[in-house]
Amino acid sequence: MQITQESMFKRFPWAKPVIIELSDSDEGFFCDVIPWTYNRAQLNLIHTMLEEIENWFSLYNKPIEVTIFEFKEVQGHVFVEKICGFSEIEDIFRKYQIIYLGEE
Repeated sequence: MQITQESMFKRFPWAKPVIIELSDSDEGFFCDVIPWTYNRAQLNLIHTMLEEIENWFSLYNKPIEVTIFEFKEVQGHVFVEKICGFSEIEDIFRKYQIIYLGEE
């Protein structure tokens, strides 16, 4: 299976970035994400990272509590702007963030 942005959001719908609405509502909403230009290695890394995150929540029988705002590439590293209340999940994000896989 070829890993694409679309296939990842289909497999991991919780990972699709949200925009927080500036209103009295506490609800965010899903947006049309800017198409990614990641290289193959970066796409594989993101997929593996999302799998690991999902597996952690599954292992502890917890609902997935991660809100992602943006995936971005900075000098060959994948950064994820997000909110998460679990230090173990933050550690997973950091583990993948430090891996250099070349620029777009």
